[in-house]
Amino acid sequence: MKRLTAARLREVLRYNKRTGVFTWRISVGSIMKGSIAGGTSRRTKKTRICIDGRIYIVARLAWLYVKGTWPVSQIDHKDRNPSNNKFENLREATASQNCANRTSKNKHGLKGITFREGVKKPWRATIMLGNFSTKQEAHAAYMAAARKQYGQFASAS
Repeated sequence: MKRLTAARLREVLRYNKRTGVFTWRISVGSIMKGSIAGGTSRRTKKTRICIDGRIYIVARLAWLYVKGTWPVSQIDHKDRNPSNNKFENLREATASQNCANRTSKNKHGLKGITFREGVKKPWRATIMLGNFSTKQEAHAAYMAAARKQYGQFASAS
């Protein structure tokens, strides 16, 4: 299947950068020209639009519409609201940067901490570097963080 281009996107949809809403420029089946495009996934809370038989995440479409190119990696919502697709709320991010902007879901209510029972210093602070496609990418991310934290003592093995 051919990848959607910015030209094709602009041909079928109009994007309002201030509201983050896409509307149809054309009628498609039962969808009327001018109506709001897309729907929200119950699971991810991200808004999606089907164009030419393929489903796209609206934040990525907004980037393509405004910038003219697909984002290199991921799109992060600055305010953490996956339904807010105003262009000023979107930014390109690596997987680890996107993870860093997530809210804490632990029972202590503070991000990056865990409690360990029965030790002198029970509170542990940790940073998750993200998820990676290859072990080489994951190792490179770890090594960059280790060099920053431990300097000359950082070991690759």
